[in-house]
Amino acid sequence: MASVVFLDLVGYSKLGIERQTRLIEELRGVVQKTETYRASKQRGNVLPLPTGDGMALVFFESPLVAVECATEIARILREHPELLMRTGVHTGPVSRTTGINDGINVAGGGINFAQRVMDSGDAGHILVSESVASVLRDIEAWRDHVSDLGNHKVKHGVVIHLFNLTGTDYGNPARPTKLKHTPVAWKAAGLLIVMGALAAGG
Repeated sequence: MASVVFLDLVGYSKLGIERQTRLIEELRGVVQKTETYRASKQRGNVLPLPTGDGMALVFFESPLVAVECATEIARILREHPELLMRTGVHTGPVSRTTGINDGINVAGGGINFAQRVMDSGDAGHILVSESVASVLRDIEAWRDHVSDLGNHKVKHGVVIHLFNLTGTDYGNPARPTKLKHTPVAWKAAGLLIVMGALAAGG
């Protein structure tokens, strides 16, 4: 099990190669500034993975460490307006593997699920999965910062339960664009209820 912070630069693919390289280097510098990341790295409990248009930080410790790192990164990003970042956090199973260059890598459902959580957000969002939200809602300091966005269908028809993490100096309180007009599904009284988005003015 690991807690994954998946970071994605919004609009990255539309940029020139030189700007892409510069922004990735800038993002790397931001991550390396965070106290949470540095402390976890010193303990040998975090593995950073490049993802092309961002990176994944795989924490082999409490989900709270991953959440604290995500919010710390978001605070620093306020000083870097050119870095339009969306973030997904999830706790799930991963497996350590050896990469093609003999370096340590990870794979598994935990990584894929974290990416799906991230994909649902817009710039500034820190979205978390139900596995992370269930931990945060049990802690008074975090409870009021987690908003339930409901269940949503994502890539390959997978349904995930999403939550929005916001504070006075991190996160995006707006409902993610992708979730405004997509069906919402949840279980109530043992039944699966599906509610479509309401038509404008309807």
